Amino acid sequence: MADAAADIKTPIDPIARPDWFLAGVFFAVALGVRLLFLLTARDRHWPHSIFYEGDAPLWIDFANALANGQPFEWNLPIHSPGVAYLLSWIGPWSLPHDFTTIKAIWCLVSALTVAAAFLAFRLEFNRRTSILGAMLCTFAFGSYVTATSLNNECPYTLMIVLIVPLTIRCMRAPGLPLAALLGLVHGAATMLRAEHSLLVIMTVAFFAITTKPARWRKRFTSIAVMCAVWFVCCLPWSVRGSAASRDFNQTSDRIPDYTTQPVLWTNDARLFIERFPAFARADNVAFVSYACAQEGVQTVTPDRVMEILLREFDYIPQPISEAVFVSSQGALSFALANHPDCDGAFCKAALANKFPVGSRLHLGLPQHLKLYSDGYRVGWKYITADPIRWLKTVRRKIRHFASGMTLGLGAHNFPIGRFGERRAVDLVTHMPGQSLLWRSAIVILTAIGAFFAFKRKAGRFWCVVIAYKLIVTILFYGYARQAVSILPAFAIHQAVAIVSLTAAVAEVIRLPKRTDLAIVSLIVTALIFGDVHSAFRPTPIRLDGTIHAAPRWGPDAVESFERLVITPVQPNASSGD
Repeated sequence: MADAAADIKTPIDPIARPDWFLAGVFFAVALGVRLLFLLTARDRHWPHSIFYEGDAPLWIDFANALANGQPFEWNLPIHSPGVAYLLSWIGPWSLPHDFTTIKAIWCLVSALTVAAAFLAFRLEFNRRTSILGAMLCTFAFGSYVTATSLNNECPYTLMIVLIVPLTIRCMRAPGLPLAALLGLVHGAATMLRAEHSLLVIMTVAFFAITTKPARWRKRFTSIAVMCAVWFVCCLPWSVRGSAASRDFNQTSDRIPDYTTQPVLWTNDARLFIERFPAFARADNVAFVSYACAQEGVQTVTPDRVMEILLREFDYIPQPISEAVFVSSQGALSFALANHPDCDGAFCKAALANKFPVGSRLHLGLPQHLKLYSDGYRVGWKYITADPIRWLKTVRRKIRHFASGMTLGLGAHNFPIGRFGERRAVDLVTHMPGQSLLWRSAIVILTAIGAFFAFKRKAGRFWCVVIAYKLIVTILFYGYARQAVSILPAFAIHQAVAIVSLTAAVAEVIRLPKRTDLAIVSLIVTALIFGDVHSAFRPTPIRLDGTIHAAPRWGPDAVESFERLVITPVQPNASSGD
């Protein structure tokens, strides 16, 4: 094993012609298995899939709004717009629409990611390790799923695969063009996922920590250029979002009608309401009027308005912040994700209330506006009120995250199977307690590989990528898709571990030359055969949970915004199942 560790530390030859050929092979195989997975699926016409719905319907609606010049989500910058812009550039389209072609483009992006991952690995690791890492990326079931659902994880993974080698190159040979390119890719990644800003900050810290004083000036220039280009990439959307937030505060189509209320509003009370942001006036006039009528109060005064709102919501409506970078939902997500009733996954318990708007976000309601505008303070109160409970929630979040990095291989998701639970706004993972041996082995392999890979700068930066996603998971929702979005980071560590362990075994047991190549070839053949078998002889499945027909995506399309359980249909099951 010592020799294997030394091999990790040795200089790597430049990428040669065989490496480009291998990258092409990986691209072709990855594209082939993903298209096979897509084209034989019953959900190929939908924007989402049975295994992963996520926000795909939202991105389609967002894209249509952009293409048609219409406002979406009150025209506020709630979601990062990257995927919506990509789809609007590909479109526009009319609904219902066959999304198979667009999904095929996602498969193409996923295959490019595999090829780019091999070359990125090859820049820092030997060919054997790089081939194994790329093979794990090629047949990762999680990447099959993200490649066949129009969400942001697929293009985001490509950005991550580009960022790592660019970062290492920029550290070794600082230069303005390279730094500008790195900033451009960071900008694209941030437009896809707003939390990527944290990785930019951690990248700057990585530069600073690993830089010797003698080289700091050159590195500082590169960092400054990278950050400037990153900021400029996001600036147009930031300006647009700030202007939209200002308009939302100052104008509204809904004007309070005091004359039709069941109680009398004094002039002072009306002036008090007019201090509220425009979007919050009509709803609060209606609510306060109703509350006063229920209490038998005939006249509404400013003191009465304050008393009712503080009693019911502990909050007086304030304008939303007009300082927006990419997304304005960070505070809301932090509060929702750390609510005492949150189980570690996506949860809307904090939005629940006794009023007709239910758990849908409604910024005219002070309770929801408080979470949207002041969610970080609210979330922190949840955490400090019961730290032990919060730590238990964090444990569940990490468990959900780990379920994404321990998915199986091939279209069959070997050895787990294409069954399990699909938590809200997440992709399918194993059921609790299922495939414990496999999942434990994957986690251990990743840890061993990280130990050995840490000896190289690229290995350390891949660890930074994983750390960034873990921090996001702890602070926000526990999504398996967070781990799937950085699958190459796990794949290279697992490959390093396998190569190191097999080298140690080879020192004890003398094996014929190219035994490892023969084993890998057999595994690849078996996985491809399994993909073909799964495509043409799929096991029927049953969806247990709240399901809604979605005819706008096609006659047989369904959606579900809650937890689903996907189970196989037994041969002797009745037709009613």
